[in-house]
Amino acid sequence: MRIWAVLCALTFTLTAQAADRDAAARARLNYMQYCAGCHLANGQGAPEKGIPSMRGGILGTFLGTPEGRAYLLQVPGVTNTPLDNASTAQLMNWVIRQFKDNDQVVTEFDAQDVAQGRAHRLSDPALTRARLLAH
Repeated sequence: MRIWAVLCALTFTLTAQAADRDAAARARLNYMQYCAGCHLANGQGAPEKGIPSMRGGILGTFLGTPEGRAYLLQVPGVTNTPLDNASTAQLMNWVIRQFKDNDQVVTEFDAQDVAQGRAHRLSDPALTRARLLAH
């Protein structure tokens, strides 16, 4: 009976790990399809063209404040993606794990966070970004 319990626990663990890998693969694919055209595959963006980098600590800067977190969910790429809110949250969480440069502990986004962000689109994302970075 004990062996059966161990086998069940192992199966559950392996299934959960496979599901996590599948979710990460979907999020990466969504990043490549909906974000990498501007932010590039490595997240460096094109700052000289007004497309911010997500590397070098800037992502962590935004994640460190409620206003910055809201901003990340209000940029045009997030508000205009055809993904549903849950898939967009998975994508944003993948971006955080992929491009955040430090060990900062961050609360992940969920579908409700994305819905709230999409409800408040920015009229001037560059101006908002500059204002947030100035503080």
